[in-house]
Amino acid sequence: MMKYYIADIETQNGEFEDITTIRFQAKNGEDADKLHHYHVGTWYGEDHVVWDDLQNSYMNDFIAISYGDITEIDKHTFEMLATHRTLPDLTRKMEDVEGWLERDAEYKAELAEIAEMEGR
Repeated sequence: MMKYYIADIETQNGEFEDITTIRFQAKNGEDADKLHHYHVGTWYGEDHVVWDDLQNSYMNDFIAISYGDITEIDKHTFEMLATHRTLPDLTRKMEDVEGWLERDAEYKAELAEIAEMEGR
């Protein structure tokens, strides 16, 4: 049985801050967190963001992308939100999400290793 979620993606470009709400389905809270992470990390496309450990966020040039709130909602609310064109269903196949999460973890481990070698 699927559960239904809305989650926020926060972006900041200098003094300009924005919050975009997304919606998706997941089997459980753990999968919902993974989907949220995936969407934050790929918000501008998988090849267009880098992790910034100092800001604890992903970066697209000067735009910081980070996690906002995540909330489980009921099916009726989820379906009613579908009437808003700005809230498409961003559910993804978990195998795609898991694959990206593995690549992301490897990428962050490489960054940490480089920082350690450079004495940061």
